[in-house]
Amino acid sequence: MPVLLGSGAIIAIVALVDWWTNADVLVGFLYLFPIMFIAAFSPRWVVILLAAGCAALAEGFSSLAPSFVRLSFETLALAGCGLFSAELIRNRRSTLQTEARLRALAETSPAAIVTVDERGFIPVDSQLRTSRPWAWAAGDVIGGPLFTHVASLMGQLAGRNALHGAAETIDLRVLPRVTFTDPEVASVGVTQEQAVKDGRDVRIGFASLVDAEKAQIDGQKHGHVKVVADAASGELLGCHVVAETAGDMIHEAVAMMAGRVPVQAVAATMHAYPTLSELMRSALAEAAEA
Repeated sequence: MPVLLGSGAIIAIVALVDWWTNADVLVGFLYLFPIMFIAAFSPRWVVILLAAGCAALAEGFSSLAPSFVRLSFETLALAGCGLFSAELIRNRRSTLQTEARLRALAETSPAAIVTVDERGFIPVDSQLRTSRPWAWAAGDVIGGPLFTHVASLMGQLAGRNALHGAAETIDLRVLPRVTFTDPEVASVGVTQEQAVKDGRDVRIGFASLVDAEKAQIDGQKHGHVKVVADAASGELLGCHVVAETAGDMIHEAVAMMAGRVPVQAVAATMHAYPTLSELMRSALAEAAEA
């Protein structure tokens, strides 16, 4: 109501000035002020009707002879300016509201939304669902292995579970770890000590880097490949590589563990010569024969 009263007062004042001075069409643009004022709070059709009414007032009080063409142009000019102002104001208001929502969300503690543990991490189930049935969490916020590739895979899995009800679970049994030193150090699965501690009967395979002619060609002297396999089934339980390209080499073991492929199968498979991957075959063959 205050907006309507204020706009009406401005229109009345402009109309009075227009009538008193008996001016030409340029006075009509003073009607733009109430139009821009009301445009911030009213629908577009109200702005257009108000522009047409103000143009009619300007034309009626003008000292010039009546002209439909001039009336049309005045209406278009006033309506266009009013609608343009309305869009600017609405966009600015929408931006401010969005910023306020984001600020409120950023300042909201996770504890106000989902349960967190004593360390500040968000507990999740095997499908990455939180204490809220409609909320999932992934990555560093849930604790566990703090690796980029783990967070990326978790994010994809959580997205599919949340949006499509996929009910997928992540297998952290197969988690490649790489330290980018010189040479690189990479591993997946358990060590020999961990496997024995878990009560597993294991077979060990070992290959030294200098045994590979590719390493001799490249002048590499330090490194090895060690594999840990289950003695009964031959399933690969862990692999540990030290080499310049250990981060790449470890993924053969990653694939084997994901598919639960026995070491005997890969040990009997050809590997290209001369490559460092031959070391993987040698270590697997030693574990298969142990």
